Amino acid sequence: MTNKPSATCLVCREEIEQFQLLQNQGVPFDTLVHLVFKKDDEILNELKLGNCLMDLFCRNQKKLYFK
Repeated sequence: MTNKPSATCLVCREEIEQFQLLQNQGVPFDTLVHLVFKKDDEILNELKLGNCLMDLFCRNQKKLYFK
């Protein structure tokens, strides 16, 4: 068996846009992630494993917006 990357996206464009709008409003980062992202727990777990937030935003995205 081989490990394949997940085909599901962690984030969508609208979530990133909301994140950008709220990130400078003084909301604690963990709270912001919980408020904005549907897969908040998965994102926080990936960050705890040392993965970069930008990499999580771009993972499995084919659209130019995420590149």
